[in-house]
Amino acid sequence: MMLRPTDPKEIKGILGNLKIHCAPGDDGVSSGLLRKFHDILCFPIDHLCNLSLTSDTFPSIFKQAIIIPIYKSGDKMTVSNYRPISLLKVLSKVLEKVVNNRLLSYLENHNLISNNQYGFRTKKSTEDAVICLSNIATKHMDQRLKCLAVFLDLKKAFDTVSIPLLLRKMECLSILGTPLAWFKDYLKERSQTVKVLDYTSNTQKVTHGIPQGSTLGPTLFLIYANEMCDLELDNAQIIAFADDTAIIFHGRTWEETRKTAEKGLAKIRKTLENNLLTINAQKTKWICFSITPATQPPTNFTLTLLCKSR
Repeated sequence: MMLRPTDPKEIKGILGNLKIHCAPGDDGVSSGLLRKFHDILCFPIDHLCNLSLTSDTFPSIFKQAIIIPIYKSGDKMTVSNYRPISLLKVLSKVLEKVVNNRLLSYLENHNLISNNQYGFRTKKSTEDAVICLSNIATKHMDQRLKCLAVFLDLKKAFDTVSIPLLLRKMECLSILGTPLAWFKDYLKERSQTVKVLDYTSNTQKVTHGIPQGSTLGPTLFLIYANEMCDLELDNAQIIAFADDTAIIFHGRTWEETRKTAEKGLAKIRKTLENNLLTINAQKTKWICFSITPATQPPTNFTLTLLCKSR
């Protein structure tokens, strides 16, 4: 992979496509301002981006995030009822977009991301993932096979990513030298503060996870989770959209399908644990597919989601 220099034309295109309603970072520079004056600002921003690429460094001032808790539902005094939104400087996202363009191009051109992964990729979408799942289930039912799907939910997947392990995975994809040095600097010494109304917490270092709210974050997670997408499972197909994963199992009987699913889930669980990722059992769901009531599983049919590997 090469981090080729950017130019004012590319920067102008990035600035012109910024979402104007996104909240600014702690510097107060809005995406609307950059977008409005993109014809002028593209030149100094181009210079700044190229300085970063050639020096293998990500500006430390861009590594500071503000966390805003957004209320979801339920008891307002319960912390888990708030969703943390990470605000980063807009200029940092412009630089990340430049690098992300090169990273995605490298991964796609060399077919380094699993074909089972549909998230955050060009020419692939959630609709494609749903159609794929539907086609697989329909095919199995047409063949008079029993079929069930498990929809995995991972606990704070982006927040628990191991940075050393992510960097080793990038090395295995031949992301070396200057690009790897840039990503190492991008991921290290990051910090965040929490802001509620006019109150701001002390600054805390971030030692794990992919930067929330970042442009590069989703692509880096695709690299991190790629191993799971390519797992070889008996009588099963994996369909992933970033950290949302569906596995379709099939068999000649419901009992055979159940055993196949539990064996496959044990293998997936072990792979996730090796990558410091954990299945959220409460939010993980499964469903059986059948054409008629007569082909449905027995009423006492159960599936153990977190069985130990055998």
